Amino acid sequence: MSELAYHDFRSFIEKAKKISDYRLIEDADWDGEIGALVESTAELVPQPPMLLFDKVKGYPAGFRVCSLPYAAYKRVALALGLPTDKPKLE
Repeated sequence: MSELAYHDFRSFIEKAKKISDYRLIEDADWDGEIGALVESTAELVPQPPMLLFDKVKGYPAGFRVCSLPYAAYKRVALALGLPTDKPKLE
């Protein structure tokens, strides 16, 4: 196992954004939209992107939500300190 490329969850997110697909979604409603977007993305998209919600309605700036961080092979490999250049987990 190689050394981890991150030191905390924020640095994991930054590294994951560089090696895999992600979507930044702003002004989502926590009560009706975030859950629906996460569930439909997880169910319908193979190797789904990491979803980053910012400026969530009803919350102060800086209160963000990250979903599906480990739903794609590359991000799982990153989390475990494994090579991220493989097409799937081997």
